[in-house]
Order: sequence, then structure tokens, then C-alpha cells
Amino acid sequence: MSESSPAWKRRLLVAFFVFGPLGLLPYFFHEKPPNVPDRPRICQNPFCLADMVRIAAGSQVLGAQSTDEQAQGYDPEAAEDEAPVRTVDVPTYGIDMHLVTVAEYRDCVEHCGCDGEAVARGGYMNYGASGREYHPMNGVSWHEAGAYCEWIGARLPSETEWERAARGPQGLRFPWGNDPPSCRSRGDGTAHEACPHDGTRPVGDQVSDSPFGVRGLAGGVWEWTQTPYGADGSARVQKGGGWDSDDLMERRAAFRGGLPPETRLADVGFRCACDEDRLSGPTSHRDAGTSKCQSS
Repeated sequence: MSESSPAWKRRLLVAFFVFGPLGLLPYFFHEKPPNVPDRPRICQNPFCLADMVRIAAGSQVLGAQSTDEQAQGYDPEAAEDEAPVRTVDVPTYGIDMHLVTVAEYRDCVEHCGCDGEAVARGGYMNYGASGREYHPMNGVSWHEAGAYCEWIGARLPSETEWERAARGPQGLRFPWGNDPPSCRSRGDGTAHEACPHDGTRPVGDQVSDSPFGVRGLAGGVWEWTQTPYGADGSARVQKGGGWDSDDLMERRAAFRGGLPPETRLADVGFRCACDEDRLSGPTSHRDAGTSKCQSS
């Protein structure tokens, strides 16, 4: 793994976050050839909420533990911060079937709902890169991700909502089941989509469904959530594991990442969620003829 990789930067950021004030690191990447967009996600109505998956209310096992093989939620790979295992009641909500794409984020920028100047560019960053319109929008901070979701009348998911969408009522280890992905080799096109690979892939290439039919929940980009992380709650939980990480256990649905909300990395993206009442009918302040741009 090269020292220009997002995983390497992530380790440094975590170290700085734990041991002292965090300053964002510069991004040094070599330009990579873009992938060809395939099966893009398309917004089905002016409010971009129609392709959200409705997840019915129910009880959900969350977390994992590695200390008691006979107890609920045992996973030998579980980290300390995944405990305690608990069962919670989750109300009905909606969550994006796919990750938010560059094309969708650019639409927000063009309507002045998002700040295109703030996002990171170059190298493995997708915004402004030719041929990556339908790749996941990466290089965005927690604040920028939240602004996009607010613009479409939604919000970032909580960690509980994300984990329920990934694990299903069975409490699976991974979105597709309990076994880790089978990876023949890094960069092998026949390997599982959650295996390490060189940069993001088009959102349409992420076809492994969770039990609820949500796609791309592991091994694409880490996903921002609303949930605070760390002893002082100043960081935010990220879920799913990034494309650059060789640690397949980071793809487990209970695994928790956490970075300061100002962080922008090439292996960090997001999807949106909404409450049940926003799943039926127009609920966003945005419509096809309205923007937040000030007239000159």
C-alpha cells in the first residue's frame, strides 16, 4: 500500500485525532485513468427520494463482541468499541439504495445547495474528474455530506439506521451474509465488489444487496453517519470500509470507523436517509425550478 493511499492517510488522521489536535493533511495522488460509468443511479422524481429503500420498523441487534462465544453477537474479529451488543427498536425510515454520485452532488452545487469549492479534488477524488460522474461522491466532509442530504429533504443516517440496513433482521456480519468476500487478487475484476481495488467504481457496479435491498454498503467508500464518535463525541462514526483497505474485517457491518467531521478523503463518501413521513410525496424544499442561488 503506497503512502499516497487513503488508508495510509486514515491511519495518520486517526493517530493525530487520538494524540492531539487534527490538521487536515494535503492530498498527494498520482492521476489514475477513470472508469467507464455503468448503470447510473437516476433520481426518479424532482426530490431525489423515490429510490430510497423503505425499511420497516423492527427490533435490531447492533454491535458485536469477542469475549463470550456463547453470548449474543459473538464475533472473533470484533473490536472493543463494537460492544456492548444490544437489541433496539428502530422506527420505519428510508435510506438510499445507492451511494450519492458525483452527478447528483454536482446538481446540488449548480443549484447552490452545496459548496463545490470546498470538496477535495485531484488524484483519486472524483469531483471534477472526467468519466466519474456516476462514481461515489468522495472527498467531502461530514458537513458537506449533510448539506447535500438536507438539500434533497433528507439527512445523513444514524449509525443504527446504517447498521440495520446492512445487517437486516438476521444480524448478519456482512451485508451479503456471514462470510467475508472471496478475493482472488487485488484488482481482479472477478473478485467480490467489496474486495480492495484501485479507486472507486461506478455506483451501478455495486450490485450486492443487503437483506433490505440496499447496495454498496461495504468496500466502496466509508460512509458518514450522524452519530458522534470518541470519548468527547467530536468525531463522527463512519461505516462500511473503504476501497483501499486490505483489512476485509473492516467490511463487517458492526465495525466502526471514526474521524473528525472536517476530514476529506478519497475513500470517504455518503448516502442519505429520511424519516418515514418523507418517503411519500414531495417533501424537499428543492423542486425542478428552484435553486438557492442569489440572482445578480
